[in-house]
Amino acid sequence: MKFQMEHGTVEIDRKAIISTIVSILLETYGIVKMEPADASAFLKRLLKPDNDIEQGIKLVEMNDDEESMKVELYVEMEYGSKLHEVAKNVIHSVSYKLRELLGIHVKKIDVYVVGLRID
Repeated sequence: MKFQMEHGTVEIDRKAIISTIVSILLETYGIVKMEPADASAFLKRLLKPDNDIEQGIKLVEMNDDEESMKVELYVEMEYGSKLHEVAKNVIHSVSYKLRELLGIHVKKIDVYVVGLRID
């Protein structure tokens, strides 16, 4: 994602955006971990189990002109937590912190609960 400034251009790498999202998710109560977004990501995880940081996060749409994007998050949540409240907190936190920390406007955040951890 590129931002045109008065004296030059700032470019934020995709991995920096994903790292920021991961740290936000790990701070959120009720989130256990991110899960592979699709079958190809699941196979990649099986073949290369090095804890790929992009697992469970899709930056679906990035429009450099509007400095905005769409995010899909695939997460495993803790059993017993209110799933809709956790998802609401995730959406708010990711949107707010990406805007404040990186200057990125998020058009839409979809949270997919793909598993529950029962301890």
